[in-house]
Formats: sequence, structure tokens, C-alpha cells
Amino acid sequence: MIRIVEVHRGFRGGEYYFVIDGNKLFHISYFASEIEVEKVGKKERDITYQIDLEKIKSKNVIEISSTNKRYTFADIYPAEDLQFEPDKRRKKVLSLEALNNYEITWLDKDEKKFLNEWNNFYKPMISYIKENTEDIYSSNLVETHLKNNLKYPLSFFLPDKNSRKKSIEVLTRNIHQIWVCVRILKEFVSERLKLHFTQSSTKPIAIIKNYGLWFEFDLTPHTMFGGELWYRDGISLGIKEIFERAERIKDKYKLSKIPLRPDIVFTHAKNKNEFFENPSIKLVIECKNFDYEFWEKDIRKQIIPYVEIFNPEKVILASLKPVPLFVKNKLANFNIHVIDNVYPNGCGEKELIDYIKRSL
Repeated sequence: MIRIVEVHRGFRGGEYYFVIDGNKLFHISYFASEIEVEKVGKKERDITYQIDLEKIKSKNVIEISSTNKRYTFADIYPAEDLQFEPDKRRKKVLSLEALNNYEITWLDKDEKKFLNEWNNFYKPMISYIKENTEDIYSSNLVETHLKNNLKYPLSFFLPDKNSRKKSIEVLTRNIHQIWVCVRILKEFVSERLKLHFTQSSTKPIAIIKNYGLWFEFDLTPHTMFGGELWYRDGISLGIKEIFERAERIKDKYKLSKIPLRPDIVFTHAKNKNEFFENPSIKLVIECKNFDYEFWEKDIRKQIIPYVEIFNPEKVILASLKPVPLFVKNKLANFNIHVIDNVYPNGCGEKELIDYIKRSL
């Protein structure tokens, strides 16, 4: 009997083990006779599996590891080597694309169903982003999918179901947002793009027709523009008015937190200093990539407050999935234009681009 400790840290220091059996891949827990869980942080755990080595003898193990420095990699070695210290195992580096060769066995019915969406929506988005960008900086998870042609979302290799679900939500949301940005930019720029997608950025990702285009634009006081307000002497009347409106909206809608981070924003200002002087917003685009039921509560807690706090000239809700007509009509009363089926070759793709062109 051997004991294997698996480090659950998502893809920021996590370490996970899988056993190859033919063309199938099984998580190490499938062979465990005992499992012990030790919490080492709010969202972090160490899980120990007790395994009869005879059950996996003559098979190979794939170990997927990550670091806090934005790297995720895979190693392969004989299962017998699990009895040794990590530095004694006969590891060979395995490309992440080699994972495509195996059927993964731990997915539930909904996760298997989601693979259709992954293939129909997100893989074409990834391909479009890769084809039209020369250099891109984003999250580790997004960059991993841009650099590797993966059959499965890497999130599926997190052993814990809840962790997989949350990781998929973040990954697909970011892919959809980034694709929308790149798709818009390609209407105005012919060359391949170099883009820096970070939250609370100090500068827009691009200038289009004298407007600044910002990704995950952030007016949260202690993080906006990389924490500018911590050391800036005074703020303009316009910025003060935004924060005052935000406080009123928080009370009006009884919100636990103030929504101050729209997905995509066009500003009249082309840099942070111009925005501090003139915090005027041309267009807000909020992206939604799951069924309406999933984000229904965001209408009152996020989308309508954006209109009242930011006071933009126009607001678009760009949904990958269809949106019920009654929701479109409700949001139209708040001057929010809903465009659904926004995905590669979806009927909302051209509608979104045409609307933005008219608006700018």
C-alpha cells in the first residue's frame, strides 16, 4: 500500500494524478481504498489517497502540475514510481496536447453535454483569437488554450467537480470577452494585434476612432488604473459624482457591493489622465455567455446599476445564448440594447459589429 498526496490549488500550484488504462484516463481516486482530506486554506486542500500498488502496476501515470508563475505542464512515468519521492520518479515531459489522445472518465452528464458548447462556440473563438493576434497577455488558463490545441478544456483536469465548474465559468467568460474585443478591433485594424488583457489596467487595450477601448474597465476606488487613487492628489468633480451615484445606487437596490467593473468600455478619454479630467463614457458592453437563468439576478444587481452609475451614452448586453423577448423589452426601458447569439457566425455577431460602428 502506498500513500499519494494530491495538492489542490487549482492551476496555481496544484498537482494532480491520472492513471492510463488503454485509451482511457482515470483519476487516481478511482483506485483508492482510503481518502483523507486536509484543509490548508480557504479554498486549498491536500488530499491523501491510499492505494494498492498492485492495482496500477504496469500502467503509466500522468501528473499535471502548475506553478504560481503561470505555467501548467504534464509528466508521464511508470505507476510503480509513485512509491518513490518525486525527484526519484522516471519522469518524461508530456505535451498538454497529448491529453487529447485519451478519453477522460470522471465527467458527469452535464459536463459531457458541455463539450458540445466547447466545440461549437469556444474552440472557434480560440481559433479566431489565435489567427488575429500576434501577441496576447491574459490569464494563465486562457493563454494555455491559445498555445495548445486542446480537445478538452484544461479545467476538466481538476479532480473536484465544484472546482471544475468554477474554473469553466471563468475560462469561458474570459474567452467570450476577449473574442468580442478582438472581433470588434478587426473591423478597424487590418494587422495582427498585440493585446494586453488585464483587469484594472492603466491604459486601454486600443484606441478606435479617438475612443479608448478598455477591457474589464474598473472604477473600484482602491484598484482603478492600478491603484491610482492611492497616490493621486485630488480627483475631479466628475469622478466624485460617479462615486456618489454609486453609493446612491447601492442604497436604492440594496446591493451588498457596488458594481464598478463592466466587461468592455469605450471612453472619450484615451488614457487614465484624460479620464480623470473627463470621465465620460461612450459605450458599455456587458458580455454574458451562459443561459439567461444563470445571470438573471445580474440584471438588478449589475446591468441596470451600470446604466445609472456610469451614465454611458449607450449600453449593449452581448449574450452568447438566446435572451427571452420580455427581458429584451425590460432592458430596453433602461436604454440597454440586448444582442443575443453573439458567437462566431452567430446571427448576433454582425448585429453587434454594425451597432458599434453606428455608435462610434
